[in-house]
Amino acid sequence: MNEHVQTATNAPLFDPLSPEFIRNPYPYYERLRTTDPMHLTPLGAFVASRHAEVSLVLRDKRFGKEHVERTIRRYFEPTLATLMAKDQQAAAKRNEVGLLDFDPFLDAQDWDVTAFDIVVSDAAVGKAKATVKFVNEGQARAIVLDLVQVKNAWRIYDVTWQRDGKAETLRSIFVH
Repeated sequence: MNEHVQTATNAPLFDPLSPEFIRNPYPYYERLRTTDPMHLTPLGAFVASRHAEVSLVLRDKRFGKEHVERTIRRYFEPTLATLMAKDQQAAAKRNEVGLLDFDPFLDAQDWDVTAFDIVVSDAAVGKAKATVKFVNEGQARAIVLDLVQVKNAWRIYDVTWQRDGKAETLRSIFVH
């Protein structure tokens, strides 16, 4: 990957919404290919502009939907992981966002975590609770992770947040 630094006075290297780009995108793609073939946009998305990089991305399993599902299954117990994956698949077919439209570990869409503390306690054989207290965007928050042992690994069974003084859970989002 090439490093490319833009000065504050330069126009963005890749702006697909600019009228000039819409009229004729090819000079912009050429500039990307020669100066920054794997460009990171200000929004945090990568734009691959050469065949070699595009080919690598298309063959890399980390960029596919299977990777997302494997990641979900790595952290959540099988039943909850299946509910989450099915919701994502159904939403994708409708070109929509799924029922989980926020980060379940923060109970927020935006985050700027400045401090956190985790206390884990045994609940029963093969079960535990982790209380996570943190400061997100200046607000003190707490969530509780219910953990279960699946084979020889710990997985998240549920996540509980306090909203308006009431407990709400991740699992309840997917149970209608």
